[in-house]
Amino acid sequence: MNNRLINSLRLLLLCSTIYGCSGSGDNPVEYKDENAKSYKKNATLELTDSYLLPVDENTDSKIYGIDIFKDKNDNTKTISFLNPSSKSILLFDFDKKAIIKKVPLFQEGRNSMGAINLPSMHKVISKDSILFFNMDYLNVLNTNGDLLDRVQLVSENSIVDNSPKPNPSTNSPIIYKNGTAYLLCAYNVYYSPQNEIKDLLKVNLANKEIKPLFNRINLYNYGFWGHNMNLYYLYGAQNSKENSLVMGYAADPHLYTFSLNDEKVTPSQFIGSENFKSIDPFLSNKNDKTLNPSHDDMAKSAEYELTNPSYYSVFYDDINDVYVRLAYLPRTKSEYRDPLTRYKFKYSAIIMDNKFNKIGETVLPDATELDYRMIFFDNGYMYVFNKKKYNEDNNNLYFDRYKLKKDANI
Repeated sequence: MNNRLINSLRLLLLCSTIYGCSGSGDNPVEYKDENAKSYKKNATLELTDSYLLPVDENTDSKIYGIDIFKDKNDNTKTISFLNPSSKSILLFDFDKKAIIKKVPLFQEGRNSMGAINLPSMHKVISKDSILFFNMDYLNVLNTNGDLLDRVQLVSENSIVDNSPKPNPSTNSPIIYKNGTAYLLCAYNVYYSPQNEIKDLLKVNLANKEIKPLFNRINLYNYGFWGHNMNLYYLYGAQNSKENSLVMGYAADPHLYTFSLNDEKVTPSQFIGSENFKSIDPFLSNKNDKTLNPSHDDMAKSAEYELTNPSYYSVFYDDINDVYVRLAYLPRTKSEYRDPLTRYKFKYSAIIMDNKFNKIGETVLPDATELDYRMIFFDNGYMYVFNKKKYNEDNNNLYFDRYKLKKDANI
């Protein structure tokens, strides 16, 4: 039997495991130590230095929705942040480390965006055009903050029916290609069956046509994964070399490659963390969920979701041609309940080659030091916001830089 046939049979088996189950029952993902922890270990992420951006007294560390825009005409690079405190999008010259402009986000009047509703996200698409998702709308702005166009993305019944509701953030960015935007979604936790929900929206900005894509995986039909939605989140990153979007759910060890050319989806093999074995649902029987949860129900769910492990954001490093996926590591209930240890949770970075073979894993500093909501990749480095350094000197935004190191002897 040749290798091509063997690989085809493996892919068929994987697809049947992921997509072929329905109804209630056991979790279809088979967690085994050899699956979760077996890989060729020859890569790690090492801290090298810090990247500083000077800020004024009107800018604080509450920055979200990080975006990098590279202008092909003049080779300049702009880093931008959504800053709710100043009600603006901050544009910086990446290399000169200087503010270019604060784009106002008007909350009243003809150009009104409404109050900034997190999660929100922006995407710079040209020198003078920005996409901004907020309050169920995808807005097109110029750099003066003027509203040029608007597309309503969310139906009034999106929470209770199977209509997609975008959940964009730094870790689920807006993907833009040739006049078309893609937004990841992660709501509708009470709808059944879960695999009828679409978790990707394709938006044609020219004719405002909206097309729902990508069915939620069958995993979420097996039990109920919590009222607070943490384990339902869908994270993604664009691979510009292959013109694809790579996505991963918080409770699922697999990744999914969505081709922006033909809209086909290809699942990866099992990609687990060496630091935990499984992620289990909050309720093993999905029919036991409460449609109108009490405060106590929400608290129990939150404790479950924030003590158990989960997968987090995924990034593509185009310089090293690798993927990096963060994983939120498990902790005990006593650690969660203690105010002194509640925020000492850690993340691990799972490193994969361009074929999704795991090649390394690095545990990073805990969340009392780094803010993993503010993270991006550029020019072969991973940048993570260091809030501890910012608190010591709030004249600068500090990003710790990590470099990929490959070593056959690791």
